Amino acid sequence: MKININVSSTKKGDINAVIGTAVFPFAKKELWDRANHPYKFAPHCINLDHFSTDPTLKAGNKIEEIHSFLGWKQKYVGAVKSMVDQKIWSMYTYPVGWGPFPLPHFVEYSFNEVSPGSSQLSIRCEYKAGGLLSLPIARNVVRKIMERAVGKLLIVPGMSSA
Repeated sequence: MKININVSSTKKGDINAVIGTAVFPFAKKELWDRANHPYKFAPHCINLDHFSTDPTLKAGNKIEEIHSFLGWKQKYVGAVKSMVDQKIWSMYTYPVGWGPFPLPHFVEYSFNEVSPGSSQLSIRCEYKAGGLLSLPIARNVVRKIMERAVGKLLIVPGMSSA
């Protein structure tokens, strides 16, 4: 099944955003059932070594992650920010302690019906590159990595892009 994926990025001040959309040939309810929890995406997330949160998705649930970049592992903590059944869920995490590659980020997944048998998933990831990631050349590398990460996440669990 061919999935139409579009990924772009923007910058406003020191906040970067990557926005990706994908349209699927099935109803929004099925899309929600496949993509309604961060656990379903964690195995596909670039540079994510560990992820934990409550199995029931609800606003306020604590999140713990371990991200690695160039061999450096850093703990992130945060929470589920919002959850509206079959419409949207979002989360944010930020690094704990010192690390050379801090990348606090907010991610929002929104679900829309395009037509009765077609649905769209949109992922918006806002992040602030800190430490060595804020250097001019590194910022461009981070943007490309984040664009690739969002594009990879848009391949909904259980779906093939071929």
